[in-house]
Formats: sequence, structure tokens, C-alpha cells
Amino acid sequence: MNTVSVRMDDELNSELEAIARETHQSKSAVIKKALEFYFDHIDGVIAEERLKHPVAPLTAHEDLLREYGLL
Repeated sequence: MNTVSVRMDDELNSELEAIARETHQSKSAVIKKALEFYFDHIDGVIAEERLKHPVAPLTAHEDLLREYGLL
């Protein structure tokens, strides 16, 4: 597991500490869960945008496997 340092203002740190205390988790655990939630959310947003404005034609999964000789 990697270690990452984060700088935040006092207000955000106070909120983080309060949530960690209320949920009986470390601040690291709260940050990790918050990032996982954000990444899941933003993946959906990106996918929706790609469907609205595709930059390249979509390829069916099976076609891609065939193209690379995997099917």
C-alpha cells in the first residue's frame, strides 16, 4: 500500500476529523472511502459524456477479442 500526503485547510480537516470520530474510523480510512466514492461517481460521469460525444466509434467486446485473436 502506498502513502500519500494531502494538504487541506483547517475547515476541511475539522470536518474530516469529525466524520472519522463519528464513524470510528481513521482519517485515512475516511479519505480512502471518499476517494473510492468519488472515482465511482466520476467514472459514471465520464461514461455518460463519452456516450453523448463519442470521439471514436464503439467496438463490441467480442469484436475486440476477435481482432486480437482472443476469441
